[in-house]
Amino acid sequence: MLEDGFVVLTGEIGCGKTTVLESFISELPQDIILAHVSQTQLSPVEFLQAMLVELGFEPFQMGKIELLTALKKFLVEQYAAGRKVLLVIDEAQNLSRKVLEEIRLLSGIEAQKEKVLRIVLVGQPELGDRLDSKRLEQLNQRVRLRFHISALSRKETRRYIKHRLNVAGA
Repeated sequence: MLEDGFVVLTGEIGCGKTTVLESFISELPQDIILAHVSQTQLSPVEFLQAMLVELGFEPFQMGKIELLTALKKFLVEQYAAGRKVLLVIDEAQNLSRKVLEEIRLLSGIEAQKEKVLRIVLVGQPELGDRLDSKRLEQLNQRVRLRFHISALSRKETRRYIKHRLNVAGA
């Protein structure tokens, strides 16, 4: 897995992003702690709360400084224990620019000069367009891998249906 930077996966509705994501998550090693956020129409504070909830916290009475402090402490503790933390954000095309900036800042948290948070953004093609905008240039510079899932061709669709029928016993 990447040691720093972002992975961005985009594709049209129904192209298989969720299936790819579920497969990826099911194969994560034991030393990976996952925070999977799929509600993305949030303020920066709500986003930090959602992330901390995914990591087992109850952060609802915390202010932003407390949220960031708790998150940083958790990330550094996991790094010290030999575990990696992975943040997966589904429907990331809906994130506000302020939340995307917050995510960029989180990606900079380090322990012993090593990044302690890995981030995967998953969304519709608009996500790629947003990341390419001048206003998100600093975030885009941190993207290390970008992949777009295209629609299946007729031939691929035929082969896929045939495969699924065989799996089902036809």
